[in-house]
Amino acid sequence: MKAALTALLVLLALAVGILHFALDFVLFRGNILGRLGPPPGAPPPPNGGGGGPSFPFGLQLNQVFFANLVVFVVLAILLLAVIRAQPILPAIVDVLLIAATLYTLYGWNNLRRPNPQGLGHIAVGLEIALIVVAVVHIIVVLSRRGLAFASA
Repeated sequence: MKAALTALLVLLALAVGILHFALDFVLFRGNILGRLGPPPGAPPPPNGGGGGPSFPFGLQLNQVFFANLVVFVVLAILLLAVIRAQPILPAIVDVLLIAATLYTLYGWNNLRRPNPQGLGHIAVGLEIALIVVAVVHIIVVLSRRGLAFASA
């Protein structure tokens, strides 16, 4: 059961990252890392301000989508790398996956829950599934080693 949960968790993490990466192509025509400006032919924003949402580290939305891909791929690889280690290490990676997913959901909510081509709701469904599977994975990993949730 642990192996199946791990595989499902890795697949969900990769799916979430890839789906956000796909949004760079759906919304920004493949502009993955470039700065976003006004649409062609539009005047620049007044007073040099963009007025758009602010993201961590001064990133723009297309860059946040790419960063999302990187984070989820790195966490999926990290989970595979530590799965046979002490049970606390996979549990820590699970917590990091949950935190990254919650932060992604928080960001989506702050952007007023956009749903371009239905991808927003698909992403949310995958993210909720990832959180549930990660919680179950934590319980299984820790209980198999007698660290938590021991039956009485």
